[in-house]
Amino acid sequence: MNFYQQNFRGHLANNDLFWIKPPQNNFVIQLEGFFIVLRQNNLKMKKLKIAEHMIFYSKTKSINCLNCQLEKVKNSLVFQQGLKISKQGKYLEIFGEIDQLYDHLKKYCVQINFLQIYKLCSVNVEKEKKKIYKIRQRVTNDEKIAKVYELDGGDIQQINKEIQILRLLKHKNIVQMEEVFQEDNRLILVFDNLEGGDLAKIILFKQFCEDTIRIIIKQILQGIVYLHDLGIFHRDLKPENILFKNQEQIEQLQIIDFALADFYCNDHKYIFTRCGTPGYVAPEILQDKRYTLNVDIFSVGVILFMLLTQKNPFIKEQFNYEQIITANYDCQIDYSEVKCSTECLDLLKKCLKVDQHKRISARDALSHPFILGTFSTEQIQFRIKTQSQLQKQKSNGSLRKIIHIGSLDSPRFSQKQSIKSLHTESPIDTTSDSPGTPKSARTENRFSNFKFSKQQQWNSFRVSKFKK
Repeated sequence: MNFYQQNFRGHLANNDLFWIKPPQNNFVIQLEGFFIVLRQNNLKMKKLKIAEHMIFYSKTKSINCLNCQLEKVKNSLVFQQGLKISKQGKYLEIFGEIDQLYDHLKKYCVQINFLQIYKLCSVNVEKEKKKIYKIRQRVTNDEKIAKVYELDGGDIQQINKEIQILRLLKHKNIVQMEEVFQEDNRLILVFDNLEGGDLAKIILFKQFCEDTIRIIIKQILQGIVYLHDLGIFHRDLKPENILFKNQEQIEQLQIIDFALADFYCNDHKYIFTRCGTPGYVAPEILQDKRYTLNVDIFSVGVILFMLLTQKNPFIKEQFNYEQIITANYDCQIDYSEVKCSTECLDLLKKCLKVDQHKRISARDALSHPFILGTFSTEQIQFRIKTQSQLQKQKSNGSLRKIIHIGSLDSPRFSQKQSIKSLHTESPIDTTSDSPGTPKSARTENRFSNFKFSKQQQWNSFRVSKFKK
């Protein structure tokens, strides 16, 4: 099934159309200028205005570029490079100074020439239907990250939702999707390469002072406030999904992986309802209750707990998958090992409130005294330890399990195998337990709607009720 033909739920109800009437929304014009346009074999000079995925062509016509095919073209009558935007047999070619226009539209359109623009360098993550590669731009030599989905029809709704959300996001503490490609049965999302590593590796081998923790949590909260203001929850916040732009500064942090993100809705109908990573997920999700945007704040609380103690409150070395979910479900948190200031402990407990309606909101957390506290203005720097140093501390198995319990991948293929395959196959409810329910029955109930498999146990899980 072709990605261009999917019913992509974007801003517009008629987003399958190419030519539409100019929408009444108050779009902020981001680009405008005079271009030579080719339409129905006629060349003319036109002033175009561009806002998000819209090209305003005239007072009565505009182009909805959402999921249009985008490609660079040449025309014998025009001595300039151009862009061809097409959908369902309709197209417009635009010639002139197109660099800015191309950089803007490639986020909203879909391209088909991935291997002409990028070359594969290495594979970072290998899963059944998803691979993450480090790639290099052939012209500029810039390194990027490519998230490659294998399309089999089953996950297209989830992938569409992820792309829809990523196209909306523009914040310094949230990863930016730059381009979308389709190559046969693969969909490829391109992101900036964040070289500083993830928070999981840093927690594993480094203890932080409160000033540093404040900087980290503040940035996470800034990103979450932005998401919640848009009505979006992430639902899979964990140290592995917090990345740094470089190894020198913690002031450049970004939230990644929006595969489980969704728009909050009152009817509580989502593609995935019970989802997240064991040890980080809010208890109301595990308890089949209706939940709010504040599920993300609980996950922030777990991250804060780990920054303070280097331990996850729900994971012990001897725990198996079911025991982790049981501890997460029961949510009995021991604060005795938390050594921090009164303000920090207050924020931690407010984030980890079991009652979601008493849990602090993202915006209130951002204005909490601990986050607003003063700290040294001197730039705080850190560097991830060298490989030899990491090897010396490899024996710390308990902490490693705490960090990686929700993200351990299936064994990777070799770099050669993974790249070769890409080249050869393609050009590129709502109530909690009643008080009278015996504990054994409650324990059984909390697993009854979960799908378990060896492959799934150690990955960020998406859990749904069994379907007959």
